[in-house]
Amino acid sequence: MPKIQSVLSSIVPSAPFDYTFADEAYGAKFRAEERIGKLATLFSALALLISCLGLFGLASFMAEQRTQEIGIRK
Repeated sequence: MPKIQSVLSSIVPSAPFDYTFADEAYGAKFRAEERIGKLATLFSALALLISCLGLFGLASFMAEQRTQEIGIRK
């Protein structure tokens, strides 16, 4: 790195020597993708739970209605 910095400063003295490694840049991108994937999994599980609760509520409501209908007919 010092050799590269000296060569760059001799060619373009006004340019700052700023560098990043490719694996660090890709690592940051993949961490962001993993975080988005975890959030998508969390929200889909939450949506599935809410929909199952709705189906359970609907089934229990229908069972209660049927129980009342049978009680009235007898």
